[in-house]
Amino acid sequence: MLRARHAAINQFQPIYKKYDVTEQQWRVLRMVTSSTSLTAGELSQAIFISMPSLSRIMHSLEKRNLIRRRADKDDLRKTIVSATAAGRTMVAEAATWSDTRYRDIAQWFGKKRLEELQILLDDLVQVLDQHQ
Repeated sequence: MLRARHAAINQFQPIYKKYDVTEQQWRVLRMVTSSTSLTAGELSQAIFISMPSLSRIMHSLEKRNLIRRRADKDDLRKTIVSATAAGRTMVAEAATWSDTRYRDIAQWFGKKRLEELQILLDDLVQVLDQHQ
């Protein structure tokens, strides 16, 4: 499973390199740009990154003006995360290449096989979650 994950992530290395982001930073940017705003906790759960790591990643992305963080007006303990115009532009530019790469992978591996793999992986996650 680790080899497959590594091979899949390596398919996207050119995009990480072009935009000078790590794989985790890219996951944050993709998720944040796909929503109007998320709490840091929601973001952490959605992309499977611990809060301490997410905090460091968000700090780096905020310094580059790709995301914005603000306190939730209803609950000051929560942080709302949203993409800036620069962040949305970066992801929009990169998404074309990324989407093409996903289609390439589906073509190489087979769309049906890829769908079956996703179902099997989802099943594995459910089973493992039940046995924690």
